[in-house]
Amino acid sequence: MSPESLEKFNKLNEIAEPYDALLFDVDGTLANNISAHKAAYVATAAEYNIILDDALIDETAGWPTVAVAKEICIRYHTTFDVQEFSTRKSAIFIERYIQETQPIDYVVEHLKFQIGKKRIAAVSGGFSINIDDYTDGAWCIG
Repeated sequence: MSPESLEKFNKLNEIAEPYDALLFDVDGTLANNISAHKAAYVATAAEYNIILDDALIDETAGWPTVAVAKEICIRYHTTFDVQEFSTRKSAIFIERYIQETQPIDYVVEHLKFQIGKKRIAAVSGGFSINIDDYTDGAWCIG
C-alpha cells in the first residue's frame, strides 16, 4: 500500500474499533467503479436519445438506478420505462465497463484485517448479478 493508503487503512481501523460488526458497501467503497457506472449511464441514456451530463450521477451517488432513471426523466423532460432503463444500464455496465472496476486497496485490506475480529458483510443496493461479477476470483476477499 502507498503511504496515503496506509494512513487511510489505519484511520479505518481506528474508526471501526468500538463496533462489533461492519458493513461494507460495494460500489464506491470496496469497488472503485464510479467512472464505469457513469459511462454505463451515459451509454444507456444515449440509447434513449439523451445526451446525459454525467455530473447528474455524482449528484445522485448512492441512489438506486431506478431512482436515477426517474431523475433523468424529470431533468430531461422525457418519459421512458425506468425499470427497463435500469435493467439496460446494468447490462451495459456488465458488458462494457465492469472490467474497469478495481478494489480500493486500503478498504479491502481493512476488511481482511477485521476478519475474525468483527462480524462483516458486504452490502449493495445494486443488482446481485453486478455484485456476483465482482467476485470472479480477480479480487475476491476469500
